[in-house]
Amino acid sequence: MECMHALMAREERPCKENQLDASRDWGLCMGAASDMKDRCESAINDTEADREAKVEQCDEEEKARRAACNYNFVSLDPSFSGADKVTEVCTACFTMSMGKAEMCAPPDQRCSAADVVAVQAGYDCAAGSAECREEAAKRLSGACRMCQLEKKEELEKTCTEPKVKDKDGEEEADYFKCIPKGKLCDLDIGTDGKVVYKPTPRAPTPAPPPPAPTPAPTAWRDYRKRQAKLKLAKRVKTTIGKFCGGQKDVAGYMYPFRCSELAKALASKLLNALNSAFRTEVQACKSVKVTHLCNLPDGSWMEVGGRRPAGEISGQMLRDRDYCREVNELSDAGRVAKLLEWSDGREMEEGTLTAVYEMDADAVLPGLILTGVVDQAQTNGNLAVADPLGTGEDLVTGGGGTTGSVTDIGGFMPKLCGSQPCAPPTDGDGSDIGMILGIVFGLLAALGLVAVAAVVVSRRNASQFQGTPSHDSATEPMYQQATMPEQEDI
Repeated sequence: MECMHALMAREERPCKENQLDASRDWGLCMGAASDMKDRCESAINDTEADREAKVEQCDEEEKARRAACNYNFVSLDPSFSGADKVTEVCTACFTMSMGKAEMCAPPDQRCSAADVVAVQAGYDCAAGSAECREEAAKRLSGACRMCQLEKKEELEKTCTEPKVKDKDGEEEADYFKCIPKGKLCDLDIGTDGKVVYKPTPRAPTPAPPPPAPTPAPTAWRDYRKRQAKLKLAKRVKTTIGKFCGGQKDVAGYMYPFRCSELAKALASKLLNALNSAFRTEVQACKSVKVTHLCNLPDGSWMEVGGRRPAGEISGQMLRDRDYCREVNELSDAGRVAKLLEWSDGREMEEGTLTAVYEMDADAVLPGLILTGVVDQAQTNGNLAVADPLGTGEDLVTGGGGTTGSVTDIGGFMPKLCGSQPCAPPTDGDGSDIGMILGIVFGLLAALGLVAVAAVVVSRRNASQFQGTPSHDSATEPMYQQATMPEQEDI
């Protein structure tokens, strides 16, 4: 996900610095469970009559081992601050990070003097010995492994050392050599050609952000409205107005409701995906509204105040009617026709159809987790929307996922019972720990949605440091809201 750095700059990273060793142990444990399943299934002959039963046994054994990993290395207390276990929110972030696990931990991690022996062992491994590097990686501290992950993309481009293969046969940079030779992570090569520890100054710690407003003491469920952007699969070669209202359907008629119907269908699927992922007592996401559709250029964009980074959609771009259109104005055929006339003369570069949407989601859930669910749903085809022109083309599946930053656009909204905030449920001593754990358990239930991603991320993290649509519906709002009897008008 290309927005990961910008997104996490706005979110509190859920993994605590003193728990990185515990998160390493959890990742190694989960990776070992996955390896066991692979060995178990590979030993089953395709012609065996009870093959399915044996595969199911392999699945059950993996589940049991993963449960043991969670029992041994994960704390059920979301406020846990000890070093021997990691919190559930942290492990969920690793699982949903899509290969960007370093964005779950505090930035600028470094190796220590205690890591030198393991790094030297990996440095001395033969180029063809992935097992040697993997064993060395298991001995690294959690902070040292995180530093490698932070430098991974940079080293893939800049390291001149011959590439090596991991245990799955995939080519990658030889991090055990690239990092000390690049004087990264507080490691260097000494005069004798051996790895040495060489600490360097850290960047000044930024001032802490102002404290968040305290929600009403009697409110137990808070929601926060956030804006995100999703790259769809469709490429656009015209102004967004022409794309939305200036095209003919398969019957040969001009059809001005293309984007309004796309927005409505996409909002519904986004809401379903988010609430299916987090199986809590009340919905994790109350509503989703697709507010704009944009033709997002591939490169950066010069605007008043400076250059907008590639992939970001600023407020200025949202107001540029050749590039972005508010969905509500695309619901009226007369207004669409006028807007098309206004922008006919401007030539446009080809860009990507991008949806800007607002989600009214549980304040406890980080934006990274929410957009991770959306990206996985897009990859799985669960957000598929056919072109309203009737061509049968899926405009969404296969797109580029979340782009740019996630922006807060609303404050807290406490859950109401009638006109008053609901009384908090208690666990016997007046606390709301039960509610918080329920949310976290629901978050972990999302692992079922991304089981494949969880296995891949766990294994990669464990080994790294080498390691014709209805015309009647066109004027309906592009807004999907989940309602419950007791909170319809929150």
